[in-house]
Amino acid sequence: MRTGAAGKPGADEQLTTGDGWRVDAAAPAAPTGRRLQVLQAVRRSAEPVRIAALADTLGLHPNTARFHLDALVADGLLERVSLPVDGPGRPPLAFRAPAGLDPTGPRHYRLLAAMLAGALAGLDDPVAVATAAGADWGRKLATEVAGEPLPDNASVDEQVELLLRVLDDLGFAPQLRRPPPTRGAATGGRRLAGTAGADRGRGAVRVGLRHCPFLELAKERPVICAVHLGLMRGAAATIGSGLSVPELLPFAEPDACVARLTVPRSP
Repeated sequence: MRTGAAGKPGADEQLTTGDGWRVDAAAPAAPTGRRLQVLQAVRRSAEPVRIAALADTLGLHPNTARFHLDALVADGLLERVSLPVDGPGRPPLAFRAPAGLDPTGPRHYRLLAAMLAGALAGLDDPVAVATAAGADWGRKLATEVAGEPLPDNASVDEQVELLLRVLDDLGFAPQLRRPPPTRGAATGGRRLAGTAGADRGRGAVRVGLRHCPFLELAKERPVICAVHLGLMRGAAATIGSGLSVPELLPFAEPDACVARLTVPRSP
């Protein structure tokens, strides 16, 4: 059973869903120096530019020109094209700037998230809407992380492990904690969707969430925590029968939020 945040993708890795949505998509770094000169030369050309011609124009060795061109292609700033040929042989390779806006511009996703969170908070029942939206994404992300459904006879440990993987991939740094505190124990923070008696006939565990992908926004807009609760609920419902997340205690501890899970009791 996993007891901490392990297997987290590296800083340059991104979780991608089937429709191409990325959990963390950063703009490529704007080129500078010689690489910027290469990019500008290709953009100025009305036709695709061949390596030899570019190297001659900029006074570069062809291998140096190719190195910068390949790097610009990897960043999505240029694209390769094969020129037509009249006879046998491999078609010559050329490069051109793709149509579209410059992808190296600044991103303001936090501003967008704040605008959407503000609109959500103004609805008649923002917590219900936010929880439902989170649940939709939780189901999708659980399916992505799992790759294939767990077998019907999957153990409780396997189900909880998969839920922790979903949370870990999203940057929550989950920590499994057993046993749960006794009832009536004091906890800080506000309580979201607590259900009295939800543990009756079932086992309960707690998960500490030591990071928050939207920390600053969550402090300003509590409705963000409802999105997180819904996300966990949607993922749990997809992962296994009987696994659920009755409540989330935002900022319940000095260094963590706490989610309470209920799981089927072992026979």
